[in-house]
Amino acid sequence: NFANPLVIFYWLSVASVAKRESPDDSNGFLFLFLGIILTTFISFDIVKIITAKKIRNLVTYKLLNLLNKFIGSVFIAFGLFFIFRVIF
Repeated sequence: NFANPLVIFYWLSVASVAKRESPDDSNGFLFLFLGIILTTFISFDIVKIITAKKIRNLVTYKLLNLLNKFIGSVFIAFGLFFIFRVIF
């Protein structure tokens, strides 16, 4: 994630907003704010890992191919919708 410029931009913007909204000039609020955000991200990642392990047996190549075809059809439908919306 450190190589992704959007992640770096996200954390810099979060830190700058937290610093700007800080009730005083102490860094305690900033560390608390960033700590809560990091804890939330880590918690959601753990929930995603546990859920992925539980549904691992349900995911098959047949299901993945079906999902790819469905999502491709949805993309094509949205593309056609936007094309027709621009033309008409």
